[in-house]
This record gives sequence, C-alpha cells and structure tokens, in this order.
Amino acid sequence: MKLSPRSFVIEWELHAWSGVLASLLLLPVFFFGAFSLFHGPLEVWERPELHAARGAPGSLSAAFELARQGRAVPAGGRVAVRLNPGTRFIRVEALDADWALAWAVWVDVESRTVIDGRHGLADALYRLHFFDFFTGGTQLAGLIAVMLLVATVSGLLIQLRNLWRERWQLRVSQRLRVWSGDLHKVLGVFTLPFVVVLGWSGAVLCLAGLVGQLVISTAFHGDEARARALYRGATTERALTNVPAAMLELDVLERAAHADVGDGRLRQLDVRPWGDSSAVARVTYEGAPLQGSRVVFLDAVSAAVLHTSHAAPTPSQRLENVLFGLHFVNFGLPLLPWLYAVLSLAVCVVVVTGNLVWLERRDAQRARRSSRWLERLTTGFAVAMPVSASAAFAVSALRGSQPGAMAVLLASIVVVVVSSLVRRFTARWFAIAAVLFMVAAVGRLSLSSVGVVSALLACGCAWVARRLFLQEKL
Repeated sequence: MKLSPRSFVIEWELHAWSGVLASLLLLPVFFFGAFSLFHGPLEVWERPELHAARGAPGSLSAAFELARQGRAVPAGGRVAVRLNPGTRFIRVEALDADWALAWAVWVDVESRTVIDGRHGLADALYRLHFFDFFTGGTQLAGLIAVMLLVATVSGLLIQLRNLWRERWQLRVSQRLRVWSGDLHKVLGVFTLPFVVVLGWSGAVLCLAGLVGQLVISTAFHGDEARARALYRGATTERALTNVPAAMLELDVLERAAHADVGDGRLRQLDVRPWGDSSAVARVTYEGAPLQGSRVVFLDAVSAAVLHTSHAAPTPSQRLENVLFGLHFVNFGLPLLPWLYAVLSLAVCVVVVTGNLVWLERRDAQRARRSSRWLERLTTGFAVAMPVSASAAFAVSALRGSQPGAMAVLLASIVVVVVSSLVRRFTARWFAIAAVLFMVAAVGRLSLSSVGVVSALLACGCAWVARRLFLQEKL
C-alpha cells in the first residue's frame, strides 16, 4: 500500500504532532505501568513483615475486629478487606462517604499483628501510571491513550510500504537522525500490537466514567439506575436509608458468596454503606483468563444474594472483562507480566526517539527556542523516570513502607527535569539511578520479582551511564 504524496504528508503531520504532544506524559504512563504489573509483589517487598508471613490468611472477621480496635469506621462509608497471595496478612481499610481513605492496616490473625497500611511505594507507582494523584488525572490519561492510538495508526500507514524491508534495519554508526529513526521504526513495529491493545483498553477504562455520564445524561435522560441495570443486567445500587443496622460478620458473607460461586480464590470483600440497612456486600473472586472476576452482591444484613456477575454477563460486561484481561495481564501465564514490562520500557524508547526524529527533521541545529526546550524536556523526563523510581525504591528499602513515597517520586521528577533545563547531567543522573537501584536490591535482599527487577534496572542504568560518559569523552 502506497499513499499519495498529499496523504503521506497529512499522515506524517498527524503522526508527528499527536506523538510529540503526548510524548512527555506517555513516558510516566508506560514507565510506571511496568512497575504496576508487580503491584502485589511490591506490597510485600516494601514491608518485611508481610514477606516473612506465609500461609493461609485466616479469618476475615477476626482480621476486621483486630483492625478496628482504636479506629472508628465512618458511618455510611466503605469497609474493604483484600488478600495478597504473597502473604498471610490481610489488608483492611475504611473509607468515608466521600471515598476518602480514613485508615488502612495490614493484619496477621495468627500473630495478632497490625501494621500501617497507608499508601506506600506500590500504590504510588500504580497511581502515577494513570495520574490518579490529582483531580481529572484519569481522564487526562485516557486522552493521552487516544492520542497514542492516533499516532500509532498514522505511523503504521506511513511506514506500511517499508514495513517488511526495514523491520531489522539499525544503522547505529550513522548520524543521530538516522539511528534514532531506525530505532523508532524497529521498536515501533515490534511493540505495535502491544501499544494498540494497551492504548485502546486504557482509553476505554480511563474515559468510561466521563463517557458514561454523557450517555446517562443524554440517552437515559439522567436515569442512572436504569443505565446501571442495563449494563449489569440488574441493579445493586440502593438509596441510603439512614436506618442503622448491624452488619453480618465478614466470614458469614464470604461463605454465602462462596456457596454461590463454587470454586475460586477470594480477592476482596467490601461493604457499603457501612452500618446502614441498605448496605451491600461485594465479594470478588478470581475468574478465568479474559472472563473477568466473579463478583457476588449480597445484602450485608441478611446475606441474601442480590446479583452475580458470572451468571449471565451482559455484552457490556463481556467487553469490560476482555479489556481488563488485556490491560491487567489476566491470562494466567506467569511470564507474561515480564513481557509486558519489557514492552512498556521499549515504548518509552519509541517515544524518546520519536521526539529526536521530530527535532532532527524540523530543526537539526536547534535554532528555535521551542526546539531547544523540547529537547531538554524530553531528556529531563526520560532521565527522571529511572531516577525517581530508584530514589523511591532506595528509600523504601532503607526505611520500609512510607506514606510519602508519592512525594519522593514527584520531587525527584521535578528536580531532574529542572536540572535538565539548566544544564545536562544525563550521564550522572543515570549513574545515580544505578547506585540507588542497587541500594534497593542489596538493602532488601530478596529473590522475589521486585529484587530481580531492582538488580536488572541497576545494571541497565549503569550501562547507559557508561555509554553516555564515553560519548562525552569523544
């Protein structure tokens, strides 16, 4: 397929502009997305107490009673318990009526140990993946995903005629424009299916709330209950009655849900609004690959089954199950998260080389101030990703899980980006990242996936730093 000269120019400009406008925000999306794949192991790694406690988790009711000692459960809020397969500790958290976190703890029923469970490194990395740390961030991530799809499709169209011939072409000894263009095209081709799947599913998941409100206000004339009933096949939403009621024990609710589901490993149980006669318990079990989690909705006062997601899923639910399965690597294959992580880092290289190609084609001498700023910002964000992650990992390894992990990550990003605007310290920053990642690997000696990732990232940053130091000498 060969585009006409006019069509080629249009697709090229579309590819270039959509790519460069989304580039700086795509870097944290994919870089921190690689860490989000290991959220469960990260939670255990950053808390040594969790790593040492293996075995069956114990009673949910007992864990909740230990957790609530000295802590008030907000009336009308939400109580949730979650299991992590890497530890017997149970995470118990309470949110108020506005969904703000009131408290969170990890509980070991066997030893009656309770430790702080507020947002640590694992949660901070996960929230940075889709900008959940500020209002409107999730919607922004969805728009970035749409721009990524536009850049991907237009890039495929302009490269289609040379796709097979240049699939392995890497002229690393040539000038910057040539080797960066080759690397951009080769990695772009091999990450194409991954980018399409992640971009499409990410856009739908992040923009679902915004689009859903638009559909409800127009097609359903503001009738949210009817829209939810059509989506789920039944509605589990209840109006708050403000009538106090005693909640059944969590173990009782779990047994009632398990009797309906049959086999399945429990992932989470939450009750909301807590203490109200209208409270609904949502019990989630692991499902088959690409079929979504199996969820049972119960009356939290009587344990009567209100609805099950696995009995007769609607078309909307089937689509959502596929999206979640593709995006969150729900295939049941243990090595697939590692492949996703490698592809995520490869996409970061595609983004950086794409900006280099833009600069070399439009302003090779960097005569325009905008070109110089784009070059420095691209360098700053590319370097800030490993430096910020390594700093947060090192702090967590030396001090344990800290609620300030997000502050460490954001502060590191700001410092590196600002320093890149003033003067280039690229090689030195990568060397610092290598040292910090090694501190994390050595400070928390572990053969877990997180320890391996820390060691590999330390080696990778050290290799990049060495190459950059050698280039500076030349």
